[in-house]
This record gives sequence, structure tokens and C-alpha cells, in this order.
Amino acid sequence: MYARNVSLHLKANTAGEFTRTFEKDVLPLLRKQNGFKDEISFVAPDRSEAVAISLWDRKESADNYSRDIYPQVLTSLAKVVEGTPKVEAEHRRLRPTRCRTRPSTRSQATSADRSARPLVAPVRFQRRPMCSGRGGGRRVRPSFSSVTG
Repeated sequence: MYARNVSLHLKANTAGEFTRTFEKDVLPLLRKQNGFKDEISFVAPDRSEAVAISLWDRKESADNYSRDIYPQVLTSLAKVVEGTPKVEAEHRRLRPTRCRTRPSTRSQATSADRSARPLVAPVRFQRRPMCSGRGGGRRVRPSFSSVTG
């Protein structure tokens, strides 16, 4: 899984317009791209900054988007963005683990809750997994986070 993290400074009083433009212009472009998996965006509470994270199947897919389509996205967001957005990219290889971990005290989702949510983002642990080798420790099913809901 490959993620592109874009940080943007918004012009004053344009957070609502940013959201509308993003949903109307940017998301349709992203959905047409080969290898695109999902998108999540946030607007800061003071409404002066936004973060958009797009998830891709491979680095090559994200690079093609950056080269071919991202300039169009910048043009459509120019009326609400101040300065040049900062782009960071990161590759994460997802694979199952045999580590044991302590359950999180913050989120005790039931197995029905876990099965209802799609796995589209990496597994996130509240504490570092503690691998104890063979035996020992209690096997705990991790909580999954979804970027879509």
C-alpha cells in the first residue's frame, strides 16, 4: 500500500469551498486513476489547513497520478489554497503478524463491529506489539481502522 499525504494551507474563509471543490472535482479524477484505492481528507478546527491522504496499490500508480493528473488538481484548488502544498509519500507493506498484543483500553470493538468494517488501512495498535515467541501471552485480535468510515 502506498500513501500520498498532501498538506495544504487554505485561504481565509475557504474551508467550505475547499470541501466542495475536493468532492466535486478532485475525487472523480482520483477514482478514474489506475491503482487508486481510497482517500481521506481533514480540515483543521481553525479551518486554515487541510490534509488529504490518498491510498494507492503501488508506488508507480501514485507516481503516474503525480505526473499526469496532480497538476490539474492544483489548478482546480488554486482558488482556495495558499502557497504550494507539501507532498509526502510513504510505502507500507501490509502482512499478517503472529505477534501478540495487549488489547486497547480505548476501543473494545466487538467481533461483529470488526467484521462490518472493511480493512483499507494498516492495522493500528495502541501499544507496540509484544512478540513473546512460542506460547505465552494471550492472543488478541487487533482493532482495524477504516479510512472510509
